Amino acid sequence: MIEQLIDFHGRMFAVTEQVEPYLRGEAADPLQVGAARLRQARLITAHQLFVHREVFEPIIACGSLAQVGHAKALKVECIALAESFRLYARRWALEDVEAHWSEYQPTALSFIDRIRGQITNITALAAPLVDVDAEYRLARDPSARRAA
Repeated sequence: MIEQLIDFHGRMFAVTEQVEPYLRGEAADPLQVGAARLRQARLITAHQLFVHREVFEPIIACGSLAQVGHAKALKVECIALAESFRLYARRWALEDVEAHWSEYQPTALSFIDRIRGQITNITALAAPLVDVDAEYRLARDPSARRAA
C-alpha cells in the first residue's frame, strides 16, 4: 500500500514541477501544459479512489477519534479537489490558455498549492498505516520476517 501511495504522490508532484516553470513565466509548450493537465486529472481521480479505499476507510473504521476526524476532513477535501480539478481540466481543454492567461495562471498555481498540500496531509495521515502495512506483508510472507 505505501509503495503505491508514494508512487501516486511522486507522479502527481512531478506533473506540478513540470508545469510550474511555465506558470511562473518561463517558456513552455502550451500543448505540453495541456497534456500535463490531462495527466494530472487522471492521476487525481485514480489517487482519490486509492486513498479512499486504502487510507481513509481503514482509518475511519479503526483509528482513534482524532484520526477518524482528520481522515473524514481529508476525505471531504480530497473529493472537493478531485471534482474541482476535473471541472478546471474540462474547461481549459476548450479554452485558449494564452488568450486568458490572467485568469488561467493564478488558478493553475492555486491547484499546484492544493495538490501539494493534499500530498503532505495524506502522507502524514497515512504514516500510522506504514507499520500496519509492513506487518501485513510480513504476515503474508514469513520469509520476509527473517530478512528484516
